[in-house]
Amino acid sequence: MNDADVDDTVKLGLVGRLLAQARLLVLFDDFEQNLASGGEEWIDPGFADTFTWLAETAQTGKLLVTCRYPLPGEPDLIGVDLPPLSPAELRRLLLRMPQLRDLDLDDRATIIATIGGHPRLIEFVDALLRHGRGSLREVTAKLRHLADVEGIDRNAPNVPAAVRRACAAGQPRHRPGRTAGPAH
Repeated sequence: MNDADVDDTVKLGLVGRLLAQARLLVLFDDFEQNLASGGEEWIDPGFADTFTWLAETAQTGKLLVTCRYPLPGEPDLIGVDLPPLSPAELRRLLLRMPQLRDLDLDDRATIIATIGGHPRLIEFVDALLRHGRGSLREVTAKLRHLADVEGIDRNAPNVPAAVRRACAAGQPRHRPGRTAGPAH
């Protein structure tokens, strides 16, 4: 799989054979990157065909897909809606976020009351409070893109403003979020 001299189609065929015959879990995280805005269609029809083939091929192995939207074309996947974090999980997450960890109790209560247990929005608030510098490259890139699209000034946010911005930026544009689970 790491050999650059082996063609990617050969590698993909091997993954397909493994999904058919071996206990293998292939994870597609943040899958909405492959979908048009709102999740209603695929960005690349060729990838759609490849993904559908992988889903159909998975017999012994499984696919796990995380996505905010149901996948177009109803591939043979079991949808599992994930609830917000529990209060205990939320407290643990807040303690891992550098900027949120040091907030006073009133500011943390504002965040919890406004966002609840939605991890990505919590990451956005933390990144906004750090002047748009997220702890993960992906979060930072998305945050900067969303800020540019929404016309948000990333230079001096306060807690209530950061919460409002994160909530606005994290809202699905067309359909409510959903996570698809393992294929049959």
